Amino acid sequence: MKILRNPVLALLLASCLLACSGRNEAGSNPKDARAYLDRGIAHGQKGEFDQAIADFNLALKLAEDTASTAFYNRGISYLHKGATDLAIADFSKVLELNPKDAKAFSSRGSAYAQKGDLEQAIKDYTRALELDPKDVEAFFSRGFAYAQKEDFEQAIKDYTRALELNPKYALDVYNNRGNAYAQKGDLDRAIADYTQALEVNPKDSQVYYNRGDAYAQRGDFEQAIKDYTRSLELNPKEGKAFSSRGFAYAQKGDSERAIADYNQALKLNPNMAQAQGNRGNVYFKKGELDRAIADYNRIIELSPKDEKAYYNRGLIYGRNEDFDRAIADFNRALEINPKDAEAYYTRGFTYSKKGDLDRAIADFNCALELDPKYEDVYIHRGIAYEKKRDWDRAIADYTRAVELSPKDEKAYYNRGLAYDKKGDWTRALADFNQVLELNPKDSEAHWKKAMLLDKAGKQKEALEAYQNFIKYAPPKAKEYIQQAQERIKALEK
Repeated sequence: MKILRNPVLALLLASCLLACSGRNEAGSNPKDARAYLDRGIAHGQKGEFDQAIADFNLALKLAEDTASTAFYNRGISYLHKGATDLAIADFSKVLELNPKDAKAFSSRGSAYAQKGDLEQAIKDYTRALELDPKDVEAFFSRGFAYAQKEDFEQAIKDYTRALELNPKYALDVYNNRGNAYAQKGDLDRAIADYTQALEVNPKDSQVYYNRGDAYAQRGDFEQAIKDYTRSLELNPKEGKAFSSRGFAYAQKGDSERAIADYNQALKLNPNMAQAQGNRGNVYFKKGELDRAIADYNRIIELSPKDEKAYYNRGLIYGRNEDFDRAIADFNRALEINPKDAEAYYTRGFTYSKKGDLDRAIADFNCALELDPKYEDVYIHRGIAYEKKRDWDRAIADYTRAVELSPKDEKAYYNRGLAYDKKGDWTRALADFNQVLELNPKDSEAHWKKAMLLDKAGKQKEALEAYQNFIKYAPPKAKEYIQQAQERIKALEK
């Protein structure tokens, strides 16, 4: 998850006021509106927003000529407090008094953005820029809003313009523009921007974190680990950095370091579902299934709509042949995301293992409606049809799998079996030969080829096929090896 820099809120300043004039001693003249304004601004600059608002309220009661300044600064105070509706109302009052106040449009845009109304925020930032084409904060803030809307191209344009107007924004612009490039998949430019940001501030832990993410997306986990490590040196309490470094270690196959990092992330933040889930995945790969289930259970407690937690837990139940529990978890995953082709496929596979072929086929059908090029589904639906002795449908599915992946030997092999069972030995033999072209050491294909040639009375070719079977057969295939040896003796007579 990329770390964004939030737009800088407008400063609590008003150009019509005397800075540090000493007139903020409002008590010396209880009817001096400007004194209340001065004191309100001073409170705001110290983060004392309730006191600031109280002073701006008094200023508004005392004088109309300072109303625009009071409304504006009270709006800024409300914005800092998160009272976005009140902030919007105050900025709108400013605009009623002065429809060409660029700062009021920009600040109201920030209030709308904070409220989540990005469309209106962008409209206000755009109007601010029409009035003041050099408003760097408006460009930066509009870029931020575009990024939240996932319009990364426009976000990049706005960040670039902000940087051109005022290089003092370089650190934040390079970071946020880097995030936009990363979201677009332009990882080289993203990394270049993060590197520029680190030249501005070599001790910025967030930028190291973001660049680490970009390296991880690019598959350069070694460099990602270096950046996450540097981020943690600068900020040892950043749980996300431990979690992300753990993921990078896991991708490199270093499960022990991965688990250690996930443990540290969860120590810092026990509710970090991502670290919990990824640790569960590592335990799953290590075969520590009880620990994996415990992690998936915890994710479900934290986030009951996390489909992947249900799905992964279902995989473990399926591996343990606890098919009913597995199916219950796949059901829940599909309730959460009815368009998950993989979940339909896996539930179908589980039904097939249970012997419920009709439900299995129904799930395979759903998976293929969602993803018509899902090769494994065709193969397993073909197997289900084969178990139902529906050879033609099985062959059709294996043929589609071959079309999707012409070098997948298992599709040819399964189709060869179906042709064999149907009695079409010529086509069966052609498929087993195709398997052996792809993998000359496939002992099962050699066995099937030998059996077909033997049935067809092609003794010389059958003899060679039996010999190849013995050459490549694993030691556990003792029974078949013995049969092959007996047939070789018979054929050699």
